[in-house]
Amino acid sequence: HIDARFIHFCTMNGMPHFLSISTYGFLVAIAFMVWVACRKEGIALAPSILLSCVFLTAPPILLAGSYVRPGHAHASFWATALTMWLVYGKPQKLWQRIIVTYLISLVMVWSDRQGLFFSAMVVATILFLFRERIVEAACVFAAAITHTIYYLAIGPALVFTVSGVK
Repeated sequence: HIDARFIHFCTMNGMPHFLSISTYGFLVAIAFMVWVACRKEGIALAPSILLSCVFLTAPPILLAGSYVRPGHAHASFWATALTMWLVYGKPQKLWQRIIVTYLISLVMVWSDRQGLFFSAMVVATILFLFRERIVEAACVFAAAITHTIYYLAIGPALVFTVSGVK
């Protein structure tokens, strides 16, 4: 909706385009998270800024702003946020780990189908590198299963009930 309003505004003011402002917003947020991770890992200020700039100036990123698939950047943002949470988040209680990991994962898989691929990669990474975070792997897996059940069963039934279309 934000992208459509932005395109409409620009077109009405004589600058028609099909660029997605939300995609660029998510990509800038990802670059910021890269910068934060670099700083947490002890990389100096200038190289950490340069690494974020390398991300932003990569051709796939520069050309990703079309209005056609803004969900990819959305899912990528949440995958990056989930990774930052798993690596740098230090919750004191188990229920905090479960709720936050599940909710971030759920938003990630619902933002775009690419989020399901990201969830599989996060679960595999946790199982191979962070075995002490097995609860988080279960939460990510549960979010992916929740989305899949909705996508295959609940969603189509809901659409049919409301609109009569399969």
